[in-house]
Amino acid sequence: MKNIPFYLLLSLITFTACTTSSKIMEETIWVNSYKTDCVGVGPMKCLLVQKEGEIQEDKWTNFYDQIEGFDYVPGYVYQLKIAVEDLDTANLPADASSKKYKLIKILSKNADLKLKLTDIWVLTQIQKEDISLKNEKERPRLEIKVSDKKIMGKAVCNRFNGQIDKVSETVLEIGNNIASTRMMCLNMDLESEFLNLLPETKTYAISKNQLILKNAEGAEILRFQKTD
Repeated sequence: MKNIPFYLLLSLITFTACTTSSKIMEETIWVNSYKTDCVGVGPMKCLLVQKEGEIQEDKWTNFYDQIEGFDYVPGYVYQLKIAVEDLDTANLPADASSKKYKLIKILSKNADLKLKLTDIWVLTQIQKEDISLKNEKERPRLEIKVSDKKIMGKAVCNRFNGQIDKVSETVLEIGNNIASTRMMCLNMDLESEFLNLLPETKTYAISKNQLILKNAEGAEILRFQKTD
């Protein structure tokens, strides 16, 4: 077998390296402060991400992969610069990702203040009027789960649940389709007023363990005390 000239061998090596090398790009992404339930190979928890630009609460998408070098801590919103590498799919298992992600730099890390909503709150006032009850078991309670965008709780005697349409550090919009059980309560007026006011919520404030819900005009409609 004849020897291959050196310049041809060098060209062959260069060509092979070029055809097998991976393509790497840089991206800037946002990572949300909590994970969400998702299904990959099986049930799992996914990061929520969106591309660079201003954060839009309705634009979060599930991220099924790992970011090498990124130590995620829930409760914080991150902005990351990452390297995205396209992998050779011919050498990957059928269920493996075709991309590899690696952290380059954490551009920002800020506590997510809206997570303070996630708690159980006991109703103390309706439209700035104190609620006095002979039986404290009738006092309405509201449980908020920001990560699931859900509300639930008990009015006077009926259980209820609903969806959060929009939430931020100051905005809280509750959907109109609040579902509840249908038992007759001794204090139906309080129950009806409470459940009717909840969907009017547009903004909120939290101060000294109190949650204040306001309508579109900025008027206080409901006030709660955080439970221990």
